[in-house]
Amino acid sequence: MPRGDVGPLRKHQWKKGQSGNPKGRPKKLPDLKEVLINVLAETKEGKMAIEAILMAMRQKALKGDVRAAELLLDRGYGKAKQEHDVLAQFTNVIMPLPPPNPTLEITGTELEPQKERRALDAHDDDAELAE
Repeated sequence: MPRGDVGPLRKHQWKKGQSGNPKGRPKKLPDLKEVLINVLAETKEGKMAIEAILMAMRQKALKGDVRAAELLLDRGYGKAKQEHDVLAQFTNVIMPLPPPNPTLEITGTELEPQKERRALDAHDDDAELAE
């Protein structure tokens, strides 16, 4: 049950048959790939748009435009593989490597003193707490 004055609330409620979102859900943008296909497939004077673009780039490349030639070749044959030779010499040691850890052999006799030491440490902690 609402408390207080409900008059202001009713003033802002939707009337019967009135939508709270009159324009509806916003439209999604069309898929870019589909739009490009439609635009580049349009024909003018018997040529598709993509053919006209490629012909214009070919004309530029033939006139010496290196960028146009590069784009055409890259699209037609793929980009050329680039090889990298790396030659490096390391002469300065910034931080020496730590010495290798010796291999430890664990036997039954070595474990017993550790158990006793742990028991004594626990006993000492209890004694300190009692004080």
